[in-house]
Amino acid sequence: ERLSHHLSPMQIPVEFITRFSALVILAIALFCMAPRVGTLRRLEAFVVGTVLLAVIGVLIGLFGLWAPEPAAALLRFYWFRLADVIVPLGVAVVGVVCIDDALRNRSPMGKLLLAFGIAVGVLHVGGYAIERLYITPPRACRMYDFPAWRDICEKIRDDETIAPDAVFLTPRMSQTFKWYAQRPEVANWKDVPQDAQAIVQWWERIEDLHSTGSTDPTLRWHHTLARQGPQRLQKLGEKYEADYVVTLNRPRLPLPVVHINRRYVVYRLRTQGAGGK
Repeated sequence: ERLSHHLSPMQIPVEFITRFSALVILAIALFCMAPRVGTLRRLEAFVVGTVLLAVIGVLIGLFGLWAPEPAAALLRFYWFRLADVIVPLGVAVVGVVCIDDALRNRSPMGKLLLAFGIAVGVLHVGGYAIERLYITPPRACRMYDFPAWRDICEKIRDDETIAPDAVFLTPRMSQTFKWYAQRPEVANWKDVPQDAQAIVQWWERIEDLHSTGSTDPTLRWHHTLARQGPQRLQKLGEKYEADYVVTLNRPRLPLPVVHINRRYVVYRLRTQGAGGK
């Protein structure tokens, strides 16, 4: 439900698999071209080892088509994460060594490889450099209207009447609430616990807070907490000892408003508890 795109090869997008496979092929080609240096050989062996671990993960994923439970128990060890980092690292390091070796030997390919390497670097890093010229939300934030989201969180953070341990109901995709508001929340999509029992409890909370109960995947989740109405939110507040709720300011609810901006609003849910003292 939550981490399958990290754990199961059957859930990884085909585009990602294609790109990674091309990177592995490039790595093999570079390893064949590189000089036979001991330290370099050890790096290449390490890269190959991470790819073999990924292949084992693929085999376990295929096994999961017939036996999903034992396969899931093995896939939870993240067979692909090491190769995600080490294969590109190996390509970058060995690629530079190959370029240097070609230039030292005055190979006709040397300048061509150098130009290709520079172009790859400029295209990749240059795009990020251009992005930094503008205010852009961090990749971890998926909230609509990021400036308004950060503003409402900072209002909460700076409000001395809101206790540091006041608990909040937050939008399902509010992955940065703790960063900016510095307050606890009942549950969010990104902050997944690590032990089995807590994961089950987390998932039950996510469904209780945000699920519509519909079997239609496109209608599975409430668009906003506000759509559930004041009575439902107050019940959730009592159940999870949440003192406040952060949601879109439309539709407006007949609840006490603590803070509001052009997009978001903070309502008080309880007169007692950490946030009501």
